[in-house]
Amino acid sequence: MLRSRSSKGKVVGSSVRVGTVLAASFFLLGSALFGSFAGSASAAKAKTPFRVLNISAQSGGFAAYGQADKAALEAAATYLNGHGGILGHKVVIDTVNDNSDPATAVSVLQEYLSNHPAPNDVYAGSESTETQALFPLLGQHNLLSLVGSSGFEQLETGQYPDIFSPLGPSTTALTSLVNYLQKQGYKSVGLLVEGLQFTSAELAPLQADLTQVGITSTVANFDPTALDLTSEESQLQSASPNALVVLAISASAGYALTARAELNWSVPVIGDVAFGDTNLVSLVPAADLQNVKAVIYGSSTYYPPSKLPHGIATLEKYIKPYSNSTISSLPIVTIGRSWDGLMAIAAAAKQANSIKTSAIANALRHFKDTTDPLFAVFPEIGWAGANHENVLTSIADYPVVPAGAIVNGLVKPAS
Repeated sequence: MLRSRSSKGKVVGSSVRVGTVLAASFFLLGSALFGSFAGSASAAKAKTPFRVLNISAQSGGFAAYGQADKAALEAAATYLNGHGGILGHKVVIDTVNDNSDPATAVSVLQEYLSNHPAPNDVYAGSESTETQALFPLLGQHNLLSLVGSSGFEQLETGQYPDIFSPLGPSTTALTSLVNYLQKQGYKSVGLLVEGLQFTSAELAPLQADLTQVGITSTVANFDPTALDLTSEESQLQSASPNALVVLAISASAGYALTARAELNWSVPVIGDVAFGDTNLVSLVPAADLQNVKAVIYGSSTYYPPSKLPHGIATLEKYIKPYSNSTISSLPIVTIGRSWDGLMAIAAAAKQANSIKTSAIANALRHFKDTTDPLFAVFPEIGWAGANHENVLTSIADYPVVPAGAIVNGLVKPAS
C-alpha cells in the first residue's frame, strides 16, 4: 500500500518530493508498527486467563468431596476452553487444600491473596463448615464466589452480595422429607443430628415442619468426630419413635446405621440430603440397609446411559480424565455442583459481556440463562433479590428413595 502511494508521485526525480514521500512513508510505517504493537499488547491482555481459585478439601475427612470439586472444575475448564473460554479468556483452575479444616481454609485464602492478584472467581468449597468460615474474608475483598453448599442464612438474606450457591435452600429438601413422613403415617420420629453447620441448621426448620403436621420429635446430637453412636441412638430408641431421621453425612451416616444394627433396632431410617449424598453401600453391609431411605437430589435418580440428560452426559464425558473410583461413587450433586457453578459464571460473563467481578455478580443477580442445558444438578438455576441460594428448586427436585449403590453419580436400584 505504501509503495503504490509513492509510485504515484508526480515529480519522482525531485529530491524534495522524494524526501517528502519517504518521510511520509516512514511516518505511516511507524504508525502501522505502533498500531501493530498496540494491537499485540491488547491481544495479549485479552488472553489473560480467567482464574478460578478452588479452596477445597484435598485431604482430611472430606477429601473425597474436595477432590470431586477439583475434578469437576478441571472438567468444566476443559469444556469451556474447548469452546472459546470465557469471552476469549482461557479458564485456569488454581486449587489449594483446606485439609477439611475451617481455620486452614481461611489461612490458605489469606496466603493466596497476599501472593497473587485477586482471582476472577473463588470456588469456596462444598462442606458447609469450611465454606462458612470463608465468608467474612471473601466479603472483605469483594471476591466473586460460588459455593457448593446451601442452608446459609447469610446467603438467603443478602449479607454477602457477591457469593452465590447453585444449590437450593435446604428447607425445600426438608419439606420433601416431612411430606414423606406424613404420607407414611408416622406420628413420632427420633432425630439424630451431626454437629456440622449444614445438618445442625436443618434442625429448627425441620422440627417446625414436623410440629405443623402433627409429628412429635426427640433429638440426639453428636459430634462429627464420634465413631460410635450407640449411646445417642439408645436414647432415641427409649422414646419408641415410629422412624429414625438421620441428619448426617459420609462416615457418620454409616456409623448411624451400624449403631442401629448393634442395638438390634428395626426402626425405619430416613436420611436427609447429606445422608443421601453418601455412598452407604461402601460403608455398611447390605443387611444394615434394610428399611433405609433417603432424600436425594433428583439429578441422582438412575437413568439408563442412553437417556442421560444433556448436562449430566456432558459432565460425565469431560470429567473422565480427572475422575477415579472414589469420585464416580459420589452422587451427581457432589460431582456436579462446582461444574454448575462455573457454567453459571461463564453464562453470566457472556450476559454482562465482561469478566469484571462486579459485572458478573450483577449478571448473576439478574440471571437470564436459568435453563442452561449444561447444568447437571438442577434443571434450573436462578437467584432472586437478596436470596443467593438457588430459588428455582421445588420439592419435586428432592425424591425419597431406597438406599442403593451410587454408580457414576446415580443411585442405582438394588434389583
